[in-house]
Amino acid sequence: MRVLLSTMVLPLLLASSFAAAEDGLIVQFKISEQAIGSTSRSSLNSSVLMKLSEEVSFEIGNQYVLKIESRQNGDDRVSLVVSLKDIIDGKPYYVGARPADLKIGEKAELEIENYETTYTISLDTSYGKLPEPK
Repeated sequence: MRVLLSTMVLPLLLASSFAAAEDGLIVQFKISEQAIGSTSRSSLNSSVLMKLSEEVSFEIGNQYVLKIESRQNGDDRVSLVVSLKDIIDGKPYYVGARPADLKIGEKAELEIENYETTYTISLDTSYGKLPEPK
């Protein structure tokens, strides 16, 4: 009976350890736009939960398309490549891309000048639990 019980408990413990949620990466960001020579500035905030090594692309407020490519770079570090398109006029205008190598928990600010406008992308990274697969 003891042997049977231990052979039943071990697979249950192993299964429960595999069912635990995986660590993911939360990237909170703010995109600010300012025409060169102007004091007026507009900005949008959002965030995304993604795998530590993944590429995601999404539309923000009918103004931008943001693509973030993340690669885990050792313990507690990620390399990000952030690409931005401006779609305010209904057409996708490529603004540019910038890399950032961060320790998870750090912040970064990426600046891109294009179309007589300065775009600033502020990033803040942290760990988050990914939803369990169904």
